[in-house]
Amino acid sequence: MPENSRKLPGSRQATLRGVGVRSARDRLAVWTYVDHGEEIPCGDPSVTDAERAAAGRETVADRWRALLPGNRSRAAERYAAGGLPDGQDLVRVWRRRGPDALRARLGQDPLTTWSEGDVLHVLWRGRAEEVRLGGGVQPQLWPVEGAGDLWEASLRIRGLDEAVISIVALPEPPGGDQPGQASGMVVWRGPRAPGAAPAAERLSGTVDEHTLQGVGLGEPRRVSVYRPPVPTGPLPGCVLADGNRCAASPRPWRLRSSRAPSRPSCWWACTAPPTPSARGPTGAAMNTSPAMAAASARILTS
Repeated sequence: MPENSRKLPGSRQATLRGVGVRSARDRLAVWTYVDHGEEIPCGDPSVTDAERAAAGRETVADRWRALLPGNRSRAAERYAAGGLPDGQDLVRVWRRRGPDALRARLGQDPLTTWSEGDVLHVLWRGRAEEVRLGGGVQPQLWPVEGAGDLWEASLRIRGLDEAVISIVALPEPPGGDQPGQASGMVVWRGPRAPGAAPAAERLSGTVDEHTLQGVGLGEPRRVSVYRPPVPTGPLPGCVLADGNRCAASPRPWRLRSSRAPSRPSCWWACTAPPTPSARGPTGAAMNTSPAMAAASARILTS
């Protein structure tokens, strides 16, 4: 069990990312945590692997490569065992597959998904230093053995047949410390999943821009407040992170309240992603800090 782990109540062993880490004393340190059965390395987000390597220190990429055989072995055991651990809705699994069979799954697309029972498979094709997924599931893809350009993840998910999961591939170019452009996006929709949400072709109403100040946010943060074209007065609200994606979307959702289904709701969102200096010690964005929640509430009620 990694040294930064903490035992939680119940029968499941877990580690809390950022608990007991040493980055405050050693910015170049690399540590690990466990997520969905996978041991994952991380470090101070303000330090690049190039800086660690220049100082003769272990890099996050070095630790990740060292952990990969063990992670694969444990994931293969979970695949063969079937089912999910108590209290978990998602776990990483793995089984060996040949590159030719996987390439046939892709066709001409760079990213694809398919399911086998309760396991969702994700496959991406391209050259990269590493590849992460964004959207509804966010593991780092593993390189396919025997293929120089295929990356995969297999996830056993509770209720997969009823799930709707958006997935985007985020490759890091070789030799780079910054993520590259998104490469491919798919939406997995299980056979028992609800239909697509109704969408508007064009955003109507008004969008106002505000700036939140506060020590708890780490830096000034921009917030967009959308108000639909309805009579003035209180409206139910919907809170969205990464709200910069919403105003630019050509097909915004028609958000409706369960208490007033005939009336659209408003939404507010933090639109500007935080810079590394405004992130927590593990790199997590400070989107949900009490300071931001309180300041945003004042904006919405003003």
